[in-house]
Amino acid sequence: MKARLLVLLLAVAVLAPAGYVRAQAAGWKQVPIRPLRSFQPKQPKRLQLSNGMVIFLQEDHELPLIDGTARIRGGQSSEPGNKTGLTDIYGEVWRTGGT
Repeated sequence: MKARLLVLLLAVAVLAPAGYVRAQAAGWKQVPIRPLRSFQPKQPKRLQLSNGMVIFLQEDHELPLIDGTARIRGGQSSEPGNKTGLTDIYGEVWRTGGT
């Protein structure tokens, strides 16, 4: 009795996925594809803060995400000779949040 049950379960386990795959084997050309909406992004607004920082703002209310990137002019070429490596430390602390 246990052997028959085991054989039956094994047959179902092997044959059931084959039937499922056959049901899904329709051609890919039969999948309906709707035309895409036209994509026309708005031009970003340029804002300059009182401290001279320039911000480009591009609003999209359909996909409400907030993303920011800061680019700062500077680097080792603008370091004084007696403070070599200060920019590297500053950049690392800024990226890690000071921890």
